[in-house]
Amino acid sequence: MSGELPSSIGHLSVLTRLNLSNNRLVGPIPNSIVKCFYLISIDLSGNSFTGNIPQLIGVLYNLQHLNFSSNNLNGSIPLSIEHCIDLRVLDFHSNNLSGDIPLGISELRRLVVLNLSYNQLSGIMPDIFQNDLVNLNLSRNYLYSHIPKTIRSPKLETLDLSYNRFYGFVPSSLGKCFQLKTINLQFNWLFPIIPRSVSSLPNLIKINMPENHDAINFNYNRKYITVE
Repeated sequence: MSGELPSSIGHLSVLTRLNLSNNRLVGPIPNSIVKCFYLISIDLSGNSFTGNIPQLIGVLYNLQHLNFSSNNLNGSIPLSIEHCIDLRVLDFHSNNLSGDIPLGISELRRLVVLNLSYNQLSGIMPDIFQNDLVNLNLSRNYLYSHIPKTIRSPKLETLDLSYNRFYGFVPSSLGKCFQLKTINLQFNWLFPIIPRSVSSLPNLIKINMPENHDAINFNYNRKYITVE
């Protein structure tokens, strides 16, 4: 499928799922898409959409899955996103999005996947309170802040904050993320010190740390086995 997504998409008022991923669609995402009030899932990934994300995307209160990844979208992430309180997956990776990450993302308490990697986002990292979060990827941006001590999701398995400008210490509160398997913090301005609460996590397999960019791998006996 190629061409532009017509504004008449807004006439599909009872549409619940829209999947047009991996096509050759171009042009802007029509603002009229916000008229499809019953949408639960939108996947427009793997196209060549340009322009801004519709600013009123937050009126789609029923959204659980929103994927605009691998396009050419620019502008900022709409502040209204905080109203999509049922979101489980928010994936905008590999675009040209800029500006701050909306602080209201911390209100999306049901998020399981948050992937904003490979953009041009700047400013601070919002507090992360989500208890169900499994995958958090903010890599390859221009974020400049401490790593929030509020990252303590008990279900978090993957944390990737690499290639940003985080500074300070790795928070010991990450030790509350008991399911963590991989942590990637390389290419930041962090002190390369791993808190004991983090290094002793029972499921941890690999930590990529900054400065010397070493990858520390763990075996099941909790001993370092390789440094790459």
